[in-house]
Amino acid sequence: METETIILNADQLNLNKLRDAVDYMLDGFVIAFPTDTLYGIGCDVFNSEAIDTVYSIKERPKDKPINVLISEINQIYDVATNIKPIFFELSERFWPGGLTIVVERNSSVPDNIASNLNSVGVRMPDNNIVQQLIKLAHTPIAATSANLSEQPSALKAKTVLEYFEGKIPCIIDGGPTDLGKPSTILDISAKTPKIVRSGVISGDELREIIPKLKGK
Repeated sequence: METETIILNADQLNLNKLRDAVDYMLDGFVIAFPTDTLYGIGCDVFNSEAIDTVYSIKERPKDKPINVLISEINQIYDVATNIKPIFFELSERFWPGGLTIVVERNSSVPDNIASNLNSVGVRMPDNNIVQQLIKLAHTPIAATSANLSEQPSALKAKTVLEYFEGKIPCIIDGGPTDLGKPSTILDISAKTPKIVRSGVISGDELREIIPKLKGK
């Protein structure tokens, strides 16, 4: 497979070029794209075969869930159920941005994205390219960092190409990522919310909303 690099400017976005990437994804392929935190690879969230491909090419253990990216708040209803009021407080404060919120997933989301758990992590990235990608595709994206498991994260498209050349049909090059750190993952699906991964949003910021939050 030949890997195409699609160069885009987030401030002057060429939607025709972006549609080429959308077409790949809707045809069942995995593609790479910039976010505000790191570069990611992903696919249509409802395509279980494409999700299997994400695990395979990333060499990711099947017991590590893959998160979901959305571009507008109403898309939470496409992937989640029994949504708690605290979700909307958190999303209003921290989205778009570097907080992944783990919620109860609904039955339309394939089991393999969540390693058969009843939850799924959801985020709205603060990056115009990936937001428009999701909007043009009319579907949330199953996404994970664009690196091989246990290897350094990709902050530039060039690094993504080194990892995945010949394995995916396209990489969207939107320049270096802004934050260069992963998102913070906050699990609110259980009875007691807890931080399961530290990242760009600090525990102190989250405790302004959830004072007794567990985790660092």
